[in-house]
Order: sequence, then structure tokens, then C-alpha cells
Amino acid sequence: MLKRLWAKTLYDQKRSLFFWNFGMLGMVIMTLAFYPAIEAEQEVINSLTASMPEELLSIFGAAGGDLASPQGFLNSQIYMLLIPLILIVYGVTNGVNTIAGEEGNGTLELLLTCPLSRIQIALEKYLALILGIIIIIILFTVCIILFKAPIDLNMKSSALIIAAVEIFTISLFFSSIAFALGTATGHKGLSLGITYAIAIISYLWNALAPFLEGNNEQLANLKNISIFHYYTGIDISTNTIDILEFMIISMISIILVIISIYLFRKRDIHN
Repeated sequence: MLKRLWAKTLYDQKRSLFFWNFGMLGMVIMTLAFYPAIEAEQEVINSLTASMPEELLSIFGAAGGDLASPQGFLNSQIYMLLIPLILIVYGVTNGVNTIAGEEGNGTLELLLTCPLSRIQIALEKYLALILGIIIIIILFTVCIILFKAPIDLNMKSSALIIAAVEIFTISLFFSSIAFALGTATGHKGLSLGITYAIAIISYLWNALAPFLEGNNEQLANLKNISIFHYYTGIDISTNTIDILEFMIISMISIILVIISIYLFRKRDIHN
């Protein structure tokens, strides 16, 4: 029997985690398989995208219009939408289910009869959530690193690792919001709805902000409040991690979790 709650939680989720990873890796491998064909038609693709607005291309992480380059291909097909979407859905769903889901199923009361404090239960459940996200990120990053040589994808492994850290930061943020809302309120549906609304509005705001710059510069500058503004996908021009941004977003996530655990200690648990 597993003695640590976080380990037991991960063990109980092994089947779900397997299918999440299996599905994600399948989509990533299928996408990578198209790269040789895309590269062969690079001139045609670039001529088609040459007339596209720079603001539109920036949404897909292909500023400059080169969607067929290694950076443009990976960003537009994987890093700017597919992987963040998968990880946000995984993190938010499991973040809410961590406490609120068990409370709704009636299993949380049974868990509270164990010789564990509410603080320890919440922290270990949160740790299991974060470890699940890390497992997914490591697997798909290793997958791309292994497959980039056979398909002649000229991309440094360090750039992929930096992008993985940025994806983790985004996933941590939304997972923490979902966990905090579910833990503080115990309402699964409400917590899911609010977190997904925040994620969708944040993404759309960041995507549409460049189009507003010509009309309302002050309004466009508000894109800084979107968490997606700080996510650039793969960016070989910098190839570094912004430590300050990483620490600020991580601290906000941790503060939300701490506040929710404090409220969790005080509230009644209902079936």
C-alpha cells in the first residue's frame, strides 16, 4: 500500500494519465510526420503567408511569415495551441477534481477520517496534480527531441526545454486557479466554468490585442494582463528563460493555493 497520499493519487490516476499521454504523443508524432512535406513546399507556403498580417502570424508564433521553418512549424502546429490546450484542459479538470470532485462524490469525508490534516491532504493532492503535468511535459518534450533528427527538424534541444518550462508555467497558473476555486468552494461546476472562462478570455485578449494597437494604444497595452502574453512558445532569438516572469507567475499560483487551503480548513464539508 502506498503510504504517501500524493503517490496514491498518482497511482489511482495511472490509467487516465496513460491515455492523456498516449493521445497527446500520438497527435504530436502525427504532426511531426508532416514536417518533411511542409519543408519541401517552404517557398510556396511562405509566398501564401507573405500577404497575411503580421499580427495574425504572431498568434501562431510565426512572426516574419515563415510557417515552414522549424520554429514556425513547431509553434503554429504544436506549441502555440495544441500542447497548451491539452495541458490546460488536463490541469483544470484534475485541479477541480482534486478536492471538489471528491467532495461531490462523497469520498472526501472518508479521506478526512484518515490521520491527516486538511492542510496535508490539500498539499499532497496539489503535488500529485503538478507531478502529473510535469510527466506529460517531459514525455512530449523528449518525444520531439527524439524525432527531430529522423525528420531533419533543425531545432536545438535547449530551445525545446525552455519552451517546456514556459508551458509548465502556463499550466501551473490555470491548474492552480482551478484547484484553488475547487478547494475553497467545493463547487466543481462553478470552479470549472470560472477557470475556463478566465483561460478563454485571456487567450482571446492576447490574440486580439495586436489588432487594437492602431485604434487604441492604451487598450492594446492591456494585453500585459493576459497570462498568454508571457508565453512565446519556441523563440530561438532569445533562447533564454525570463526568470522574473517565471517567479512572479509561480508566486501568484502558490498564493492562490495557500489562500484556498486556508479557506478549506475553515469550511464545512458537504456531500
